[in-house]
Amino acid sequence: MQAKIAVLLLLLVATSLAALAKPSKTEIDAQLDQWTKRIRRCWFPPKCGPYIAPRIRFEILADGTVQNIKVEVKSDHGDADKMAIEAIKGAAPFSPLPKEWGLKKVTLHGNFKIFAGKNFKYLEMD
Repeated sequence: MQAKIAVLLLLLVATSLAALAKPSKTEIDAQLDQWTKRIRRCWFPPKCGPYIAPRIRFEILADGTVQNIKVEVKSDHGDADKMAIEAIKGAAPFSPLPKEWGLKKVTLHGNFKIFAGKNFKYLEMD
């Protein structure tokens, strides 16, 4: 029986959105969910396994453009790192940050995890 490649994208917010007074946790979660969905639609990970997980840091500016995309943790599979970066670039530009948040940018950390097994999505914010 062939194992399916499952993709788990874990986005962690590095700028402390939770500490902001204006957006609610529900609003933050909704925005993270939109960003995650856009990136996942553009991500075509290599067939490898059983597990790889590059960690990519990037910033979304107030106007939705992306900058400073960097690999924080390399995987053992260079193509996985490149494809994770390409997914972020392909998903950009994002919708502008809500003006009421009063932010010039947010810094995100995406853990692009590939497992042999079922497809599922897990999103965690810190």
